[in-house]
Amino acid sequence: SQVHSDPGLFEKKNEFPEDKDYQFPLAAEAKTFYKSGLPFWQKYLPFWLATLLDRFLFIAIPLFAFIFPLVKLVPKIFEWRVRSRIYQRYGELKFLETQINSESGHQNSAAHLKELDRIEEKVRHMKVPLGYSEHIYGLRGHIDFVRQRIAANR
Repeated sequence: SQVHSDPGLFEKKNEFPEDKDYQFPLAAEAKTFYKSGLPFWQKYLPFWLATLLDRFLFIAIPLFAFIFPLVKLVPKIFEWRVRSRIYQRYGELKFLETQINSESGHQNSAAHLKELDRIEEKVRHMKVPLGYSEHIYGLRGHIDFVRQRIAANR
């Protein structure tokens, strides 16, 4: 536009280049140029840098739109994994308590105490973030509660 906008032998001022060439189809980039002028980055940056930045943004924005929700999902997955490990021990404890309630008498109390010790050992070696210590101590308290019930049934 800067070079060819001056008048020439066959055209008036700002008549060439134009988008009304009927012999050749107009490229998409040329349509964009005639519609809105120079791209934003090319007004302020060298051509090579503006082109590189356009391509980077063309890739980065969809990639960011894809990765951002995944990054927000990571802490929730981490929390779910920690809680599931704790709840798994609660499941074992509940199963043991159901066995204790279904049996009459105290003939299997030694086996129940051994199973309870195994669950407590797993809880003791469980590594959880500091924020979940409350859940671990609650689980240990529930284990002691079941142990007291076994002792009371003896």
